[in-house]
Amino acid sequence: MKRIVTVFLLIVALVSCNSNDDQVNPVENVSKKLKSIKSSTSGRIFEYGANNFITKEYINYGVDGIVGTLDYIYNSKNQIIEIKQQNKNKEVDGTFRDFIGNTTYKYDNNGLISSSYQYYKYKNEQDSTRIETVYEYNNGNLVKKIEETTDTFNNYYNIHTFYTYTNNKLISAESKLFENGTYIPGSKTVSYTYDTKINPEYSLFPKSYVMIKGYDVNNIISYFDDKNPNASYDNVFEYDKDNFPNKTSTTYKNGNEIEYFYEYQ
Repeated sequence: MKRIVTVFLLIVALVSCNSNDDQVNPVENVSKKLKSIKSSTSGRIFEYGANNFITKEYINYGVDGIVGTLDYIYNSKNQIIEIKQQNKNKEVDGTFRDFIGNTTYKYDNNGLISSSYQYYKYKNEQDSTRIETVYEYNNGNLVKKIEETTDTFNNYYNIHTFYTYTNNKLISAESKLFENGTYIPGSKTVSYTYDTKINPEYSLFPKSYVMIKGYDVNNIISYFDDKNPNASYDNVFEYDKDNFPNKTSTTYKNGNEIEYFYEYQ
């Protein structure tokens, strides 16, 4: 049972939007592009390609000494077919070692149907963790995700996540551990509420990718995790004249507070 509890604490429930079309829904009279999101200890900086989607993302976590990049590769249909990830992780002795990962995506006529993620803790090591994921849809919404993980010790986990919507907006995601053809008792549920303003991250990527990665057209104002309440948080936004956020104050249930600042091109 301890192993099951640990697995659920590690589950990341991915949220979705209400279409699997690869075109971004236009926002009337607004042409802003998100340039960066930064706090006092971290930052994400975005580069765009000719298709107006993100092609490269620079990530910096100052407290943890982690810096990295994400490279997004598209096909001729403007679908993301591969993401290459590389981080430099700071060791106890102050040196840095490379972490690398690679994700590939497959599509059919209905959109993104599966992904395969493989990552190595360090660049030159042979052992890797592999995550194979299948996505299921109904009425244009992602309704189920089946995620099979094999770690570097050859441990295997099969987690199913089910998504619930109200008026095509995701309100909760429940994850269950699947073993020997049945679900293990217990689950992890996360829930969301949103504002009515523009979420600038919604238009960074094609819609099929947005659906599986947790971006909604509006901004999340509260997130609740029933298995890890301290990870739950509330967001308070400040908006500019175009109803885009220029600042977010995030307060976690454990009392930690972080401020994020948005910069646009």
